[in-house]
Amino acid sequence: MVPVRVIAAGGATLRGPVSVKLTREQWAKRVHVLGAVPKRMKAVEIGGGQALSFKYGEEFEVEAFEGRLNAALFEDLSEPPAESAEDGAGAAEAGEGGGPAAAAEGGDTSDAAEDGDDE
Repeated sequence: MVPVRVIAAGGATLRGPVSVKLTREQWAKRVHVLGAVPKRMKAVEIGGGQALSFKYGEEFEVEAFEGRLNAALFEDLSEPPAESAEDGAGAAEAGEGGGPAAAAEGGDTSDAAEDGDDE
C-alpha cells in the first residue's frame, strides 16, 4: 500500500477497481458506498463501477498501481522529496563562509588582525 495525499484544490475522485485503506472517520463518511464501518480496519476493494471522492488534504493508502494516480491530483507520500535531501547537504556547506564553524577551523582570523593593529 502506498500512502497518498490529495493535492487538488477541488478534491479528487478515485475510481475502481482498486484496493484502498482508510481511517475509521474516512470510512464513516463513505458508508453509502462501502457499507458499515468494520470493527477492525482493513483494506477494501473498490469495484470497477465504484468511485470514492476525497477532499483536499485527505490522506489514505492505496495499492501500488502505476499510471492510475494522476500526479496533479495525488501526492505520493512514500518517498521524501528529492529537494529535502539536497537542502540538508547545502545547510552543512553553509558553514564554510564564516560563523562559529569557520572560526573553530581557523577560517576567521579577525582576532589575529586586530592584535597586529595594536602595535
